[in-house]
Amino acid sequence: MLLRQLVEECAKQQQSVIHLDSQRRMVTSSSINPQHCPALDVVLPASERVFGTCTDAALYVIHVGGRLIPLAPDVEAYDNYCGAQTARLFLDTIHPQMISKHKRVLHMQLVKPSALKPQDAPLHARMQAFLCKTRHCTSLMQQHVVKHGYWASVWHMGLGSSDATVGTSGDVISAVQASLSPGNPQGFALHALSLPPAAAAAKRAAAAAAYKADQAAFVRRAAQLRAHLQARSAEAAGTAAASPAAEAAAASLARAAGGGAAAAAAGADSSRAQAALGRKVGPVQ
Repeated sequence: MLLRQLVEECAKQQQSVIHLDSQRRMVTSSSINPQHCPALDVVLPASERVFGTCTDAALYVIHVGGRLIPLAPDVEAYDNYCGAQTARLFLDTIHPQMISKHKRVLHMQLVKPSALKPQDAPLHARMQAFLCKTRHCTSLMQQHVVKHGYWASVWHMGLGSSDATVGTSGDVISAVQASLSPGNPQGFALHALSLPPAAAAAKRAAAAAAYKADQAAFVRRAAQLRAHLQARSAEAAGTAAASPAAEAAAASLARAAGGGAAAAAAGADSSRAQAALGRKVGPVQ
C-alpha cells in the first residue's frame, strides 16, 4: 500500500515535501528541511502533481530513496543546503531555477518523449543523465545526446510498481479487459475480441508476465542508481567510507551499462566514480 499512499498524498497538489523515514513510513512536511540531505530530490511543483506523474515520482522515492519537493521558495538557500550531497531529478519539466550553480551537483531528467520541446535543448545540455521508461525513449535520447554532443548518459529504467494495488499485473489485466469493447477500433482490444476465450486469456497472461518482468528490472536498475547516488552523497559529505562505496557503485553501474563504461570505470577512485553517470554510455540492460 506504500506506493498508493505516496501517490495519493502527492496528487493532493499541495506544496508538500514527502519522503520515507528509516522504517519506510511516509513523512510529509510543509517545507524543505535544510538539515536533511538525501541522495536525491525529485522536483515536482504542486501544479504538476497529477496521478501519472506522482506515480513516477513515488517510485523514485521508494526505490531510489528520493525526497519529493516542490519548487524551493528561496532557491539560493536551497542550493546551499546540501550542495553535491543531493542529486536533482526533474520529471516532465526541467525547472531552470532549480538547476544548481554548484558544478558538482548531479542533474537528471526522467524523460517523456511526447513532452520534449526544441526550446528545452539548452536545459538538456545541463543534465548529466536522462532516465527512460521505454526502449523507444532510450533510443531517441541516445540519438539526441550524440546529435547535440551532450556529456550525459542515458538509462533505460523501465516501468515499475512494487505495490499490489497500483500498476500491477492485476491492474494490467483489468485495464485490458476494460478495453475489450466494440468502441475501441484498433489495437490489442480488437485483436483479443477476435480470439477464442482461451487465446485471449493467454494473451492477457503474457502481457501481465511481461509487465511483472519489467517491474523486477526496474527495481534492479533503481537499486543500482540508488547505490551510485548514495556513494556520491557520502563522498560529498566527506564520510570516511565514501571512496570505497563510490568505487563499488561505479563498478556496478559500469557492468550494467556496457563495456565502454566498464573500461572507463575500471580501477576508479572516488573522483572518477563521481563522474560515472556523466559518460555517454548505452542503456542499462
